[in-house]
Amino acid sequence: MTGNARRVRVAEAMPTADGRLADVMAADEAARARIVAEIHDDTIQTLGAVALSLQNTCDDLTDPAARTALQDGVRYVRDAAERLRRSMFDLMPPLPAADLCEAVEIYASVLFADSGLVHELVGGAPELTAETRVMAYRLIQEALRNARRHSSARQIQTELTRTGGELRITVSDDGVGLRQENAQAPTHAGLRIIRQRVESLGGTVSFDVGLNGRGTAVRLRLPLGAAAA
Repeated sequence: MTGNARRVRVAEAMPTADGRLADVMAADEAARARIVAEIHDDTIQTLGAVALSLQNTCDDLTDPAARTALQDGVRYVRDAAERLRRSMFDLMPPLPAADLCEAVEIYASVLFADSGLVHELVGGAPELTAETRVMAYRLIQEALRNARRHSSARQIQTELTRTGGELRITVSDDGVGLRQENAQAPTHAGLRIIRQRVESLGGTVSFDVGLNGRGTAVRLRLPLGAAAA
């Protein structure tokens, strides 16, 4: 076998950039699925049993003060279980049959259901690969979740555009805004996660503060195709 033939066979065996991206995304989603299963089958079931036991004990008490204290404990346990269920929803993959816009709208409707926040989706991102759709969905998830936790906003907008070989995502709100130093070097864990993920994919991210320090816009630019891997 000649040296050229050996090089050709090695090249044929090497995974493509798109293949590497698919492998990374598949491993990430599999890890999320395992965490969801463990939370559901173990932790949430245990919390449910604890809440039931406390409630049964509470029903047998005659001391009003003790009943009140134990009832508070029941409420705390059930609240913890509910927070874990919301975390499970965050970790679960977008609907397999849904496009990116549909997946984002479903997620936002659940995330902001009891918050009074109004979310608007503008634009679209057709013809994305499954890996790119999941990757973009996870980034938007993090941006929306961060806005809900920290912005004190009333309105949040997600804008999606595809220009040539680039997907552009902007998540903006009318909330309290970032301090300028945080816009340049974010200290919030959620914003740091977004920056690390985008830069690892060869993209760029900026955190812009609105007029008079009000509102924040998270702007992502992701190369599509082989460059994204």
